[in-house]
Amino acid sequence: MLQFCTAHFSAGLLTDDADGSKRREQTAKLQEIVHSYTRPGYRTVYGGDLNSVPPDSASTGVPKDVMTSAYAADEECDEGLSAARPRDRRWP
Repeated sequence: MLQFCTAHFSAGLLTDDADGSKRREQTAKLQEIVHSYTRPGYRTVYGGDLNSVPPDSASTGVPKDVMTSAYAADEECDEGLSAARPRDRRWP
């Protein structure tokens, strides 16, 4: 069974969380909410406009640790087919 949760994090612009601190807080809060509602036997799909990049992203000039706690606690179900992405947990 699945439950779904969406969120829209701060944009990460110079005037809105350029260092990622707000988005790290938002990630922690999202995880807290999601995990508090997850019932045994359920998987949670959460997403939306999280305005972040994966911790192993090749992007430069952006904080890569915004979602680190989420990647450590949960699984990304589809990050694409790129061999350069080590977390390939694609669903069949």
